[in-house]
Amino acid sequence: MIKIRRKSVDGSVERKLLTGMVVSSQFLKESLSFYDPDLIETSHTRIVAEWCVRYYDRYEKAPNTHIKDIFDSHADKMEPTTRELIADLLASLSSEYERADVLNVPYLLDQAESYFKTRSLTRLFQEGKGLLLEGDVAEVEALLGTYKRVGRPSSLGVNPFKDIEGTRRAFEHVQTPLVTFPGRLGQMLNGEFGRDQFVAFEGPEKRGKTFWCNEVSIRAANARYNVALFQIGDMSEDQIRVRLAVRLAGRNYMARYCGEHTCPVLNQDRAGVDYKTVLAVKPLTWREAVKTNQRFLGRTRGRDFKLSVHPSDQLTVTGLKAILDNWEAFEGFIPDVIVIDYADNMAPEDRRQDVRHQINQVWKMLRGLSLERHCLVVTATQANAKAYDTPILSDKHFSENKLKNAHVTAMIGLNQNLAEKRARLMRLNMIEQREGEFFSDQVVTVAQDLWRGRPLLFSF
Repeated sequence: MIKIRRKSVDGSVERKLLTGMVVSSQFLKESLSFYDPDLIETSHTRIVAEWCVRYYDRYEKAPNTHIKDIFDSHADKMEPTTRELIADLLASLSSEYERADVLNVPYLLDQAESYFKTRSLTRLFQEGKGLLLEGDVAEVEALLGTYKRVGRPSSLGVNPFKDIEGTRRAFEHVQTPLVTFPGRLGQMLNGEFGRDQFVAFEGPEKRGKTFWCNEVSIRAANARYNVALFQIGDMSEDQIRVRLAVRLAGRNYMARYCGEHTCPVLNQDRAGVDYKTVLAVKPLTWREAVKTNQRFLGRTRGRDFKLSVHPSDQLTVTGLKAILDNWEAFEGFIPDVIVIDYADNMAPEDRRQDVRHQINQVWKMLRGLSLERHCLVVTATQANAKAYDTPILSDKHFSENKLKNAHVTAMIGLNQNLAEKRARLMRLNMIEQREGEFFSDQVVTVAQDLWRGRPLLFSF
């Protein structure tokens, strides 16, 4: 058996294409509508792509780990250089095999389709230019007349009432949350945390918005999705590292939050809250945090988690996209979930605009980000001054610009009075929701223990 060596391979579009073809049956099936081996630039990538197509033709699924067996059956007949290149390429994809079910297939398809279109048009223009230089206008016109557009049927224009497969895929797409919550909170929120969604938590200052952003990040990573967490303005990198470690360990690093205290527990009989005593523990140390982090990495099974920290008013949405592009190009990292804590601290694209237009532009671009990358984008926003005295947040409690509510697919209110804070309880409500029926006065109560970094113990 040929041993596949590990060696870094760049994050080019062809590598993304191959990733999808090797590990995802859905990607392979849909890519066949625009796939043309002659348009693949590198020969070793073309060879593996053809293996995947032949495998699909026979078994109607992607080869996944069987690609190694296919490689072994051909390896002895290859030139040494080609064999080494393919071995390195397959080794770089080995971490993708176990996470094929959570691959960002829509984004990979967009990238691959765009690549084949570009390659096809480049070839057309080069051939046409050559013929023009030779003065053969008739041949150029004939060439243009025989050109076949490259792309999926859906991108070239499709009748949604005839496209059975597209309808099946659409229903599956919108019904699969990337982040889930248990109990009644899950009943309210799970449908909002899917691909192409833009969700925001809204609340007054110090209401726990960062805790909820981190909770989304941890839950997404635990579900084996790639997560990009952008901390903007409120916390340093050291502070966010510690807070994430506290959440995973369920133990604080500060002695004053490690003492004996009462904590809510769910009374199943009356669907209410009782309280238990949580015994004192020793503060979390960095060595214990490292062990906790390693255990968490084991559960994520190779998925990646990126943290990027920025001061307030310095990172624009364009700058954020540039960071994502760099991660993708140099590390092959494609996020499924992007969490921004928080959007109000982002820099405007154009400082010459008035503040309201600046804010509208930021939120509009964040909504576009969720659609361009087929990912879930989650952020938080500050409520206005009136929110401090209201029992339940509504669509009137936006800060600066009401169009924030227009751009999100869901706006979730964080409601808590002083008595509830002492009781370690919080009420969440749906302020805005793009799909389905909702009533902003309906709340779900969650139990918390922020001493242990847990904004959600259970809900009722």
